[in-house]
Amino acid sequence: GYETGEPYPFASETSDPSGLGATFNSIVWATDPASKFSLQLQDRWVSTKEWDYWPPARIIAVIVASLHLALSAVNITAHLFHEFPLIVWDAWDKYKRELDGQAQTASSTEKLADGEKLRPIRQGKAFLKNMREAPRAKKTRVDLRFYVLVIQNSGLLVYLSFMAIVSLLAWVMSPFFHVLYLLDFFRRKSGRLVMRSLIL
Repeated sequence: GYETGEPYPFASETSDPSGLGATFNSIVWATDPASKFSLQLQDRWVSTKEWDYWPPARIIAVIVASLHLALSAVNITAHLFHEFPLIVWDAWDKYKRELDGQAQTASSTEKLADGEKLRPIRQGKAFLKNMREAPRAKKTRVDLRFYVLVIQNSGLLVYLSFMAIVSLLAWVMSPFFHVLYLLDFFRRKSGRLVMRSLIL
């Protein structure tokens, strides 16, 4: 219509949501509310259209999301207090064994200096006089290798932290973040068993 100079047939009705020319309004109305609320920096809990079908579901979802977040926080806190110290201790033992192995290798390669002879075995005061001074306590410096060992043994902690963050996002932004928990359930043996029963 623009090439012939004639106006758009529904130009006068584009602002009427119930009219025939409400093309733009129909497109916006059919758009996913998630994109509209994301562009406005709002969350799905603020949306009222998504809860019009059953408004009490919003309150139930808030309660369930809050309970889920609290249980996730308890789970990761229990792991930090009970399991993570053991992980750090095991990593420290392994790190010390590696350092001791390197020290033994270095000492075994050393040779006696020129002219130095092994001292004869003596007893009593003579032994105390010829006894060498006790070595000073060595301070072990922690390097990157120790942190790598801790991270390698902290797979469960990383997993619990990620799932706790997902639970927090579900409580703050959108309850649909709990879909990741559903997918994680089907990853486990019980979830695979449910999938097999549904397929059969």
